[in-house]
Amino acid sequence: MTIGARLRGASLALMSGFSVLYGPSLSAADPVQVVIEKFEFRPAALTIKKGTTVSFVNRDAAEHTATAADLAWTSKNLKPGESYQRIFAQVGQLPYICGLHPFMKGTLNVTE
Repeated sequence: MTIGARLRGASLALMSGFSVLYGPSLSAADPVQVVIEKFEFRPAALTIKKGTTVSFVNRDAAEHTATAADLAWTSKNLKPGESYQRIFAQVGQLPYICGLHPFMKGTLNVTE
């Protein structure tokens, strides 16, 4: 294998790594999921575009909610396996908690 071929292969691997590390950019039409599991929101911090639908899915054994820290919105109590969807149209940093377990925290960073 020539040095040029090795460099091209390394360049492709680097570009692939970049794509994997940073992932695709999400448009507002791409739904996003936050999983509630082991008394945590996963991911705990998420950047989305304005107009994105976020689905909060309870995969825990306990009931949970997804509730804005300022109480501007909240889900019902989500039983295991249930989910709550919301479209986020306001730009800014939006912290949220579980209303039943306030030590559980997450943040959505909504951008234009």
